[in-house]
Amino acid sequence: MFNKRMLRNVVLTISLLTACGAYARSAPTAPYAFHDYCKVNVEDCTINYNEPEAFVMTEEIWTLINKINVKVNKQILDVSDMDKHGKNDVWEIPADNIGDCEDHVLAKRMLLKQAGLPHRAMRITVVLDTTGQGHAVLMIRTDEGDYILDNLVDHIAKVEDRKEYAFIKREDGNGYWIWMKHFLGM
Repeated sequence: MFNKRMLRNVVLTISLLTACGAYARSAPTAPYAFHDYCKVNVEDCTINYNEPEAFVMTEEIWTLINKINVKVNKQILDVSDMDKHGKNDVWEIPADNIGDCEDHVLAKRMLLKQAGLPHRAMRITVVLDTTGQGHAVLMIRTDEGDYILDNLVDHIAKVEDRKEYAFIKREDGNGYWIWMKHFLGM
């Protein structure tokens, strides 16, 4: 649930983005560190348009997704990029099991892809957390709706049930990023 401080942070963030020209464009840009990651990991950032944009959720797939979500959450020690790399934002699949939120996202996406789920149905999503800070989560698109995998909680929930977050932007499955206000019908 949003409080006054969160609302102020959202308004401030949108104001800053608008002042910089970022929000006024018809489409948002991917985070800069995502571009850097994709230069090195081209295959992980390449869209296969033959894959479905959503998949059929089965009990077996639900169990697999939960198992991978919990495994990565427990396996990767949360450490900021500044503490680990001396930089504000570095995206990687951490071989040393040390990373921050987007590293969790990339690791979960890699394991889910290796298990056979379509990459195109998994979307990196940028949100503001309860303190107004930027945070990355993994959205998976299914026939039952869109679910969020988050390194801060093991529980997987539908997008509409994650009321503690302000959804900002996400990948669209076609190689672009979209503003979430259009996705959520705001």
